[in-house]
Amino acid sequence: MNPAPSLTLATLAACLASCASSPDMHANPDRPAKPDQPELQPTARATMNDLAGNWTLATIHSAPAPAFPGDPDPVGFSIAPDGALSGYTGVNRMSGRLDPAAVPSGGFRVGPIATTRRAGPPERMKLEADFTAALDLAARFTLSGDTLSLFKESPDGAPLLVLTRPR
Repeated sequence: MNPAPSLTLATLAACLASCASSPDMHANPDRPAKPDQPELQPTARATMNDLAGNWTLATIHSAPAPAFPGDPDPVGFSIAPDGALSGYTGVNRMSGRLDPAAVPSGGFRVGPIATTRRAGPPERMKLEADFTAALDLAARFTLSGDTLSLFKESPDGAPLLVLTRPR
């Protein structure tokens, strides 16, 4: 009998046993869980249909979205079931594409964002710059009822943007 197959099986069994008894291999040792901030979990099994529809900006970097009386449209965007994204930044119209393949695992990746090129008052231009920059940085999302929260790749901290479905 050749000892190599039994040695290979013994090595495999030892490796599997050590994996089963080790701490969570997906935990990030550089970022220990904080008791006051639960670990963020991606939205399980979300589909493009779950995200499809209109979304209005509620907060940006944890601050309430500024309101501008007389705006024709709220700041936010619409997502089509195929991933097409279009919206209003407070000054300009925008468009882009959400990667549908990323959504089921909680990913939120928007392709290049194109905007019209109108100028506006400084406070609206700042909102536009902050809003489009946050969309560029967004990599993960959570969906809770009619609230969509967008986060950087690392789930540390507050969401970049929080949007709600209009009623």
